[in-house]
Amino acid sequence: MSLDLKITNGLVIDGTGKQGFRADVGIADGKIVKIGDVDESATTEIDASGRVVAPGFIDIHTHLDAQLLWDPMASVSSWHGITSVVVGNCGFGFAPTRPEDREMAMKTLENVEGMDVACLKAGLGEDWGFVTWPEYFAKVKASNPAVNVDAFVPHSPLRLFVMGDAASKRAATPEEIQAMVDLLSESLDAGAVGFSTSMHAGHLGANGLPIPSRLAEMDEFIALAKVTAERDGIFMAGIGRGFSVEQLREIYDATGVRITFASMTAGMGGRPDGHRRVLAKFGQAFNDGLPIQAQVSCLPITSVFNLAEPMPLTHTAPAGMKANTLEEEFNEVFLEDDREARLAIYARPDFAERFAKATDSEKWHQMWDGMRVAYMPDQPELAQKSLKEYAEEHGLHPAEAMLKLAIESKLAARFSLELINTDEDEVALLLTYPGTQVALSDAGAHVSQLCDQCFSTRLLGHWVREKEVVTLERAVQMLTGDPAKFFGFDDRGTLAVGKQADVVVFDPETVAVGTREFRHDLPGNSERIVNRQQKKEKSQKKKT
Repeated sequence: MSLDLKITNGLVIDGTGKQGFRADVGIADGKIVKIGDVDESATTEIDASGRVVAPGFIDIHTHLDAQLLWDPMASVSSWHGITSVVVGNCGFGFAPTRPEDREMAMKTLENVEGMDVACLKAGLGEDWGFVTWPEYFAKVKASNPAVNVDAFVPHSPLRLFVMGDAASKRAATPEEIQAMVDLLSESLDAGAVGFSTSMHAGHLGANGLPIPSRLAEMDEFIALAKVTAERDGIFMAGIGRGFSVEQLREIYDATGVRITFASMTAGMGGRPDGHRRVLAKFGQAFNDGLPIQAQVSCLPITSVFNLAEPMPLTHTAPAGMKANTLEEEFNEVFLEDDREARLAIYARPDFAERFAKATDSEKWHQMWDGMRVAYMPDQPELAQKSLKEYAEEHGLHPAEAMLKLAIESKLAARFSLELINTDEDEVALLLTYPGTQVALSDAGAHVSQLCDQCFSTRLLGHWVREKEVVTLERAVQMLTGDPAKFFGFDDRGTLAVGKQADVVVFDPETVAVGTREFRHDLPGNSERIVNRQQKKEKSQKKKT
């Protein structure tokens, strides 16, 4: 037998959780055909000595719905070993969408997922080439993506398609619910992996209206979950105020649907113990035998911004941290669209004084503690430097230090703010709690503010090698076998003869998130943050 690819001398960690073993892997026609001693010749051979050979990683929480149509390589995800992605999360997506609603769809994604409308218009073109969900999915497949793509049918576009403008204003009638059920049935039959929705109170769509899914009532959720369960699909929910584990249990009791929800992060809700409150309810549901997963992150939830567009600093982050927001202090800034005019306001002593005074509370100093300089032109040595340390070195309040760097760089300086999921003991609890699923990359969304596609390499580098919170075998299983089993991806997720040849090879001694870079390489010259893998020296780790 002639092979297309042979990977030799690697430590095979097969995604089942069992201990790694030395073996070769033979691949032909896109399938794994042999694991063990492989003597057959191959067109290509990779020597994996000192490396791990594992199943390709699965990212169940992405928003790559549009990006895949212009970037079939699914960067940055594929750079970090991701070979399968699930799109259409949180009830957001681009299908079904009528041509007259495309502008609204893009503005909704801009508001809730930080997507640049100019980028979407340039990338999708004037004629998207699809209206219905099956047409969308067919177009994704036709783009020949380098990763496996599975997709939810998103609730908000589904509602808008059936109800028009009323979708963001009222509950659906029985007839409208049945129309949604019919469309969902058609989409599930066309290959959708399930249905997704969101009740997050902070999710506002076009024109400041609530996203359509937030107007749904329980009878609508149950009807859509029922048809999802009948086709063995997944019900994915973004939980929010008034829609938590209790409501998910009600939906399960009525339908028997499998459920995954986002998200559970350390310090959620602006409370140090916010996640523990949800964890207790989730743990009870899981122990009661519900087929339910809670999506967790292994990264600090971080926002990167500059003072040219200070919204994350003035509204989003303070609100999430239960600190006073800065509408009054920054009102005159938001009234100016011109960059130079904003710069002039920031340079005024009275503005600096008001900014510092408004952020001198205990909650704000907790935020300043998590702030770093992400980028400063011509001063690379400042990258990742604590803003508070920089302020102390210059005898300034952190707000004054931020303004100093912003003014000196003509607003090009960028800052990163760790919002939640920063207490590593609590993150470790979430990662090791039964029924949780490491995820939440948000790939394709918020691309100018964060790049969490590196969650897989963060897990392997930080939580395995550096913190020893999970074993290497367990970490690989968390990234592969666990999501594949829950989602029913029988053809991948573990290394076994007959499975898809989704394989990743990595060095366990050097794998890491890589270096953050700012690039203008999206359609329309839009900006994004990427984490690029770089070769590192092997660590000289010492046991303590």
